Amino acid sequence: HCQKETPVLINFYNEWKSKGVDVYALTLEQKADGKWVDYKIKTGMPFVCVWDPGYHSLLHKYYVDNTPEIYIMNKERVIIGKNLKVEQLKDVIERERKKEAGDN
Repeated sequence: HCQKETPVLINFYNEWKSKGVDVYALTLEQKADGKWVDYKIKTGMPFVCVWDPGYHSLLHKYYVDNTPEIYIMNKERVIIGKNLKVEQLKDVIERERKKEAGDN
């Protein structure tokens, strides 16, 4: 699933980065064997990708059952969307921007 969605997420990022949208990717690989680094290089992921051994930062806060598991945070770092598909990101972001502008 991740291999199918990564190119779509890269395209989304390339389209939206100039509009103030950023992507932060966290790998769930538990081994420090570099497979995730190889995957990042192979796919050309242009956004920040980090490794969290044992995914301790996610373990108690989020239920991750599929990758990529996509969450959207607003400027205040409040989650405004979770368990999304890349195709849903534009709508959620635009809805949040209208809300921020007072155009409910």
